[in-house]
Amino acid sequence: MMKEIFASLALLALTGCATRLPEDGGRKDLTQMEMTRRSADELELACMERRRLEYRIRNQPGCEKIKKQFMADCELFEKKLKAEWEKPSDYAGGSMEPMDRNERMTALVEKRIAELRTKWLAK
Repeated sequence: MMKEIFASLALLALTGCATRLPEDGGRKDLTQMEMTRRSADELELACMERRRLEYRIRNQPGCEKIKKQFMADCELFEKKLKAEWEKPSDYAGGSMEPMDRNERMTALVEKRIAELRTKWLAK
C-alpha cells in the first residue's frame, strides 16, 4: 500500500500536477506605461460610447423639439471636459500624471453617458 501511494505521489510530481500556482494567480504586475495605456483605452471607449449616444439622440424621432437645448447642453459638457483636462493633477510632473488625468476624464465621460441615457434618450 505504501509503495502504491509513493508511486502515485511520484507520478503526480513528475507530471506537474502537484505544482503550485504563484500567489498572484499567474498574472504579472503591470508597468506604469501599461496602466497609462489601459486608462487611455478606457477613456477612448467611454468617448466612443458618448458620441454614439449623442448621435442616437440627434437622430431620434422628435429631436427637433429638443435640439436647441441638447446642443447647449453638449457645449456646456465640452467646457467641463476641457476644464477637467486643464485641471492640474495631484501627480503633476510624475509618471502617474497621464493615468490620473485619463481616469478623471473617464469618470466625467461616464457620468455624462448616464446623463444622456436618463435625460435625453427617448424611452
